[in-house]
Amino acid sequence: MNSSPRTGGGCAFTPPQPAAGLSTRPVSPANRPSSASLPICRRKGRRSLARGVEEFLRSALRSPGDIERVCRRCGTEHVTSCPLNTIHRELTGRPLTPV
Repeated sequence: MNSSPRTGGGCAFTPPQPAAGLSTRPVSPANRPSSASLPICRRKGRRSLARGVEEFLRSALRSPGDIERVCRRCGTEHVTSCPLNTIHRELTGRPLTPV
């Protein structure tokens, strides 16, 4: 694997390297998780994805105006547990108003 950074759009990208001692080969069927553990893995994956998306939004949307513009373009019904609403409350102390 080439470890030299690639550039594009003004950003440097270095491909991830495997951790020391870990193989990049596929997992053999004998070492894969059993079907009983898959729902737990998927729930953890969904939670991890949701946290990642929320952290991305938190760092990308720095002003209430940015959040309100994204909210208007979302297209789904307003819910109080929306990550945009949470971030808006952190920035302004008040929830978003439904659009």
